[in-house]
Amino acid sequence: MKIYISADMEGIAGVVAKDHVSSTGRDYEKMRKYMTCEVSA
Repeated sequence: MKIYISADMEGIAGVVAKDHVSSTGRDYEKMRKYMTCEVSA
């Protein structure tokens, strides 16, 4: 069985600013880790 998961960063807990989802934002790497944890949960 194959499963495809699609997620966007705007939907995760903790995202409250554009810097969180912009690849040039100062908190982007931190939010990437949050997203990985939420999708894996």
